[in-house]
Amino acid sequence: MRTVLVLVCVMLCTAVSARVPADAEWEGALEAARMRVLPFVVSVMVVRENHYQGRPRLMVASGSGTIISADGHVLTNVHVTQNGIRFKLILADKSEVDAELFAEDPLSDIALLKFDPAHAQLPESSIPVFGDSDALTAGDYVLAMGAPWGLSHSMSLGVVNNRERLLVSVFQDQSDYEAELGRDQPTGRYYRWIQHDAAIAPGNSGGPLVDLAGEIIGVNTRGVPFGGNMGFAIPGNVARIIVATLLRDGYVKRSFFGLNFRSLRGTPFEEGVLINSVIEGSPAENAGLRPGDLILALDGERVTVKFPEQLPGFRRALSERPVGVEVNVAFRRGDGQKETAMTSVEYPRDVGERLAVKDWGLTLRDMTAHMARNRRLDDDRGVLVTGVERGGPAAEARPALRSGDVIRAVDGMAIEDLQEFRGQLERADAVVVIEVHRKGQSLLTALRPETSEPGPVTLSVLDKPWTGFKAQPVTRRAVRELGLGREGFRVVQVYSGTSAERAGLRTGDIITAMDGDALSPANDRDTKGMDRKLAGRTPGNQITYSVLRGSDELSITVELERLPASSDQMPRYRSLKFDLEVRDVGFFDRAENNWNDDMGGVLTTQVERGGWAGVAHLRAGDLILRVGEFAVNNVGDVRRALDSAAHQDTVSFLILRGATTRLLFVDTQVGPKEGAD
Repeated sequence: MRTVLVLVCVMLCTAVSARVPADAEWEGALEAARMRVLPFVVSVMVVRENHYQGRPRLMVASGSGTIISADGHVLTNVHVTQNGIRFKLILADKSEVDAELFAEDPLSDIALLKFDPAHAQLPESSIPVFGDSDALTAGDYVLAMGAPWGLSHSMSLGVVNNRERLLVSVFQDQSDYEAELGRDQPTGRYYRWIQHDAAIAPGNSGGPLVDLAGEIIGVNTRGVPFGGNMGFAIPGNVARIIVATLLRDGYVKRSFFGLNFRSLRGTPFEEGVLINSVIEGSPAENAGLRPGDLILALDGERVTVKFPEQLPGFRRALSERPVGVEVNVAFRRGDGQKETAMTSVEYPRDVGERLAVKDWGLTLRDMTAHMARNRRLDDDRGVLVTGVERGGPAAEARPALRSGDVIRAVDGMAIEDLQEFRGQLERADAVVVIEVHRKGQSLLTALRPETSEPGPVTLSVLDKPWTGFKAQPVTRRAVRELGLGREGFRVVQVYSGTSAERAGLRTGDIITAMDGDALSPANDRDTKGMDRKLAGRTPGNQITYSVLRGSDELSITVELERLPASSDQMPRYRSLKFDLEVRDVGFFDRAENNWNDDMGGVLTTQVERGGWAGVAHLRAGDLILRVGEFAVNNVGDVRRALDSAAHQDTVSFLILRGATTRLLFVDTQVGPKEGAD
């Protein structure tokens, strides 16, 4: 269908015929573009350490990237690498290679990974190069390459819809065009997006957008999951500059003036650019500039930003001036024209380092001036509480700590930043007194850190009598509708090895009386009717049942047994290192799963999705048979095995899931840890 449309366009629109290959050339053009780039496209598998509800949680994510140097540098997005602690690349030949983070620039959402090319077989063709994204026009064909939904080395075809797109609609204010990587990290500030309709999906992020010349003209970064294919790519000309800077310096150094702007759209002005806001204490404020001032010229050069689409370029040019440069500003305020000068400083970090304190049940972030402004704080002293673990020490403190609190002091010592907090953390006592700032209040609270991993827990089991079988009520109505002989209780299961089995009770028997007392269920939900008859009896007592089996009436005597422990009463153990909880296998587990008495193992009851075990795909309900070389039969075995295995890089788990066994491998090198990014 696309070929037919192309031919029609060639016939009717000769002015654009140069942009659309003739039918005979079409497949060759696509193949050439594909072969120049796709062999260098990689799938990026990331193990992230996210902070969630006061704890570090591991999760596995995926993205895409492009090999851009023979030294093993891979271009991708920051939102792919963000919080990553382990990276693995899947190359075009399906081989896998470990990578490490080389550099990130959150403001542009451009990141570089690096792998050792000695551990990979690179294609013999030339490394892909950037094309001129400014030469694109609407209707140009483009190829999106990457790993949608983690499905490696996919390619889709589309056209450029708009190469000057801001992600702000007509229903939003133009100042909202910036995106964010989390609450406090702006991104997408300095460029307009290339909008295209080549199909992309989650997992395509970081992959290349390629023209028919086989050159990278964009980095796919965002998509819209509704309304058809709408993909957005960082322009290749922007990415080229950022990449070159990251390769040279390891970071992007920018000038900061403390100004935000808006275009002249919707205003009576014909020239200049409006100041939207001025950051307190910034070079712009020190120069006397105010919101509402109209900047007319910078260093004598007239400036005009008529449309919102011109804002990113203007802001980028200002940020690219050398740090420490003095800029002369001509501006209009009211009816008068004024001049001033402002001297730039280096762009400060937007967000601070993270820290997880597992013993406290807290996650924290170093405060920055940007974060303090967002929260309307007077200054950036202290560390921000970003999460509190439910039931943890911080949550149990009185008053409890909350997400959004700012810790200003520990045990009476003022805390300026995360480094000072770490120092106090090492000296903390069994009870820690914390001063926090909360909505203008200064609160004191006492916290008792957890210092050890809990041992196995066993609940007491009551000495209750048990019949050794299950039965369903048979009411008079059931007798009529089901054609059963008499009302009572129908045996639905006789547990193996019980006195009921030894006495000869069978599935299908209808018990009509106990010790001569007739049984008449109140309704078809009266499953406890017989249990009530056990009141006052103890294990070892005997009961004689009147049983209807077909047309035969039998008398069967059964000795009551001790009720086996339920799942809630089984000994259990929670490993904080592996983030899982297990319990012993009980009598009813073996019966329900048809496991024989020789079946060992422990049952997994809880698995944190982001913990060591969760990342290795262990699930609640799995029966763990072996940890490493240790066979496990109870929670004590598991605790000893996990304590030993925690010092290994990789730990194998042999599990039973359903009817089949499988091996899982836990990588303890990427486990949750206390520390900063």
